[in-house]
Amino acid sequence: MEAKKRQKFSSKRSKKTSVTRKRQSLASRVHSASISKKKKKKSEKHAKTTQAFSGLTKRLLSSKFVTPPVSVVTKSYHFFKEFSVKNPLWIVVGVLVLGVTAIFLNTHLTLGVSDTYSVTSQEQWEAGEYYPGTVDTKTSAGDISINPGAGGTWSTETPGFITDEGGYGLAAYRGNYYGADLTTDGTYVYIIQGNYTPYLIQYNPELNTFKFLANAPTSFEYGGSIEYYNGALYATNGGLGDENGEATKHFYKYDIATDAWSRLADAPDSWGMGSDIVSNGSGTLYAARGISTPTFWKYNISSNMWDDTMAGLPDYQIYTTNGHALVYMSDPYGSDPEESCTSGCLYATRGNGNTQFFKYDIGESQWSNATDILTGYGPHYGGAMAYDPTTGYIFMQRGYNTDDFLKFNVSAETWDTLIADTPDAPATIYGGGSLVRFGNYLYSLRGNNRPEFWRYDITHSHWDSISTPNNVGNAGEDGMTTFVPNLGVGSNCDSADGCLFIAQGENTTNFWKYDLSAHTWSTLAVVSGAVQEGGSFCYNGADYIYALRGNNTVNFYRYTISTDTWGGMPSIPTTHSGSSLGARNAYYGADITCMGTTVYATKGYQRDHFYSFDGSSWSEETVSPYATYYGAALTNNGTYVYGLMGDNRNEFHRYEPGVGWTAMAPLPTSTYYSADLVYDGTNYIYAISGNYEAYFWRYDIAANAWTRSIDFPEQTNGYGASMGFDTTNDILYATRGFNTTSVYKADMTNNAYADSATWISDTLDLKWVNSFTTFAATHPTPGASSVTFDLRSSTDQVTWSAWETIVSADTGASTSFDMSGVTTPNARYVQVKVTLTSDGSNTPTLSDFTITYEKDSDNPTNPTATGYSDSSQGTGITTGNSYYYPSPYFSLSGATDASSGVAGYYVQWTDNASVDPSLSEDYYQTGTDFQVNTDMVSGTTYYLRIVTKDNNGNTSAAASAFTYTYNGISPASTQTWTSRADFEAAGTVTSNVNTTAGSETNMTLSSIATGLWMDL
Repeated sequence: MEAKKRQKFSSKRSKKTSVTRKRQSLASRVHSASISKKKKKKSEKHAKTTQAFSGLTKRLLSSKFVTPPVSVVTKSYHFFKEFSVKNPLWIVVGVLVLGVTAIFLNTHLTLGVSDTYSVTSQEQWEAGEYYPGTVDTKTSAGDISINPGAGGTWSTETPGFITDEGGYGLAAYRGNYYGADLTTDGTYVYIIQGNYTPYLIQYNPELNTFKFLANAPTSFEYGGSIEYYNGALYATNGGLGDENGEATKHFYKYDIATDAWSRLADAPDSWGMGSDIVSNGSGTLYAARGISTPTFWKYNISSNMWDDTMAGLPDYQIYTTNGHALVYMSDPYGSDPEESCTSGCLYATRGNGNTQFFKYDIGESQWSNATDILTGYGPHYGGAMAYDPTTGYIFMQRGYNTDDFLKFNVSAETWDTLIADTPDAPATIYGGGSLVRFGNYLYSLRGNNRPEFWRYDITHSHWDSISTPNNVGNAGEDGMTTFVPNLGVGSNCDSADGCLFIAQGENTTNFWKYDLSAHTWSTLAVVSGAVQEGGSFCYNGADYIYALRGNNTVNFYRYTISTDTWGGMPSIPTTHSGSSLGARNAYYGADITCMGTTVYATKGYQRDHFYSFDGSSWSEETVSPYATYYGAALTNNGTYVYGLMGDNRNEFHRYEPGVGWTAMAPLPTSTYYSADLVYDGTNYIYAISGNYEAYFWRYDIAANAWTRSIDFPEQTNGYGASMGFDTTNDILYATRGFNTTSVYKADMTNNAYADSATWISDTLDLKWVNSFTTFAATHPTPGASSVTFDLRSSTDQVTWSAWETIVSADTGASTSFDMSGVTTPNARYVQVKVTLTSDGSNTPTLSDFTITYEKDSDNPTNPTATGYSDSSQGTGITTGNSYYYPSPYFSLSGATDASSGVAGYYVQWTDNASVDPSLSEDYYQTGTDFQVNTDMVSGTTYYLRIVTKDNNGNTSAAASAFTYTYNGISPASTQTWTSRADFEAAGTVTSNVNTTAGSETNMTLSSIATGLWMDL
């Protein structure tokens, strides 16, 4: 036996030696014959090792978890081959390192293949966000460029408010009233308007744009409140704001990503006046019930549960006569052992004018008295607070028809008494007032059923928004705003940025000045007569402002700026010798314009009378081409007078003194009510066409052409809208009029194109991004125009990364940018911001852009199915067995997708073990439960066939997650026999029957010869 073993071993060794010699012989033919035997063996050893390593390398690199460029594989291979010959001892180390690396790659990296997302169509451009009138999406379908009529942009310093297209009168603007509130997610400001409405509005501070979101399932009224946390808004509907007009406990959630509302657990008791909610930013909401109770609650967002055991205000209550009583302060202050607010604090006001101020230390679960509010400044209706962590101040607007605005130093526990530190709000605030901090600004709702929406600059301690001291314009006033530049010290306008002089109209004599540098109003000497219908003002470029009183009078006045005095001037004539329309006073549609020292005037009220005033007397000018009325307006460029005729007409004419009128290109829309014109000092005239629209127009004098410009910040409803222009700094100022206080600011240009226009894409869903690869765009940039692209990303469409500039001021015809170095997080959702920059004479045109990225191409894994007898999950069942349960129930779990995540499942219950359910969308579901609801046949085996789908559209292979043989009762069935063939079919047995009866369609009993049937 041992001999046989030795013989077998010897034979193996002999064969091995023979193979080795053959390999050596083969290797020797490859190398030079001059190589020594020792070197030859060493070389053979290296060659074998290199070959083995090369094979391993190629297998690893070609595996599914990494796809390197061919050049990388080739260079790596040649480098290792050369290195291994010189350093044989490192080969083993290299193999080990590569093996460990392979394990890491297989564990942590995912297969990525390129995909693209392109924006190319007009529909996609218009789905983006931009201020109306700044971007042209229509002239060249599929492209965007700067709107040639834009002229500039309305400043974010003076935001407008959302209005309804085509509304009429006061209904055309949306006033904010009891139950209005503000909150922010850090990207947008959200607004509920109260006032028995369900509206939710989103404001974009970057673009100064508003849009309506999904209406709430309830209306908001007294005590309505809204707060943001982690991708959602939470809201109370207040005391009278539910579906039935009754006080309720209802509580709601708005999901920002899906634009959808849902109802949550009811509060412990009903809401009402004084109710308010705030978030601590960590998953808990705190609520003051209000309604003159001391009650406070807290709400756990994750569990959807209220806690009514929270301590209420000791011995005090939150009055119904309050606005938003709460603010959350996140920063601890003081030092041990007296450190406060280590887990944040709530601050609360009582309302009803009370000055008591309270602090609730969340970590200590304890209320205490904070420093009382300044005497006489207790908040009331419209009161609200906002905390700024940068300065450590709580800002408070008092409300109750006051413009009082205060701030509280949290760490010093003191209220600031210097009015210069906290200038009064732009106008008085009442019910519906609210306040929210957004970055370095505060945004405020005025409330009181008004549309005013204001911005406060925290850094510079002033209100950017401008509101007149009282409502302006309510009955056909025209051109009551004039801009006056800096006239020097002692001139009554020594502001570096100039002054606005504005008359109130509304049958009053009020006249004000706004210092644009100091952000302050002054009340001036009253106009000599009450101004109303047809009232109009103009500045002569020196020391005078002229005023046509209107109001069905012929009064004409002059204001001396330097002395703040008014004087009477010769009245405008009542008749005109060149007109056949008869005498008339200045009334609806009257207007004046100052061309140097000469004033030109129309009288309106269906008259064509036209005059000039040289500083001492009136002269008749050629009558206007049409009788003027509501919507008529005048301006001039120093050479010609330009006029709109109004009265729902669009005719536009030019008057040359001493020559006459010439028809110019008509305005693209008719004018009525609040039309106005202003000249920019160079080549352009801007027009408000009024008539309850937001239309705003730009007229190119040299080209005799109108284009639609940037939309007015709000509809110019009714009467009193007017404009003034700072020709030195190219800034336009405008009042909205019609019983509002808003004054808007626009940064304009005297070039053919606005300096720039910004467009932000709709949310682009890339499904899943492993890495960004390239960004490409087509964009002719004539002259010195350019295009800049910024990128940001989000995992939830709510929280966005900061904008990252990926292409800056590109002046070429196209862009191709390597994105491998961008720092924007790889996330499912992205937005692209495009800044189109002109050179004044040319606009860039963007035709398309494409993002190339590495996407998820891994297929998901299928889940396991746990079976039960029915949906009650009372009795478990096991795959592969027989059961009599007619409606088995299955729970799916364990499906995975390492990249984009599992989106859903195709699930089919079938007796076909190979069917693919993904062939029909009818079988797709996102839930993880499935119940059989079809009849089964006893003795048949059924299969739960499943295909899993991920968020990038990849699918798993079809598989049977459960096998089930049914042995219960088959569903009831019927079978019909109607012919001899049926009666005598194979398998049937007949006895004593006749199958041929009735022409072989009936079966009867056969006759029996030996017997007979008897009746019983």
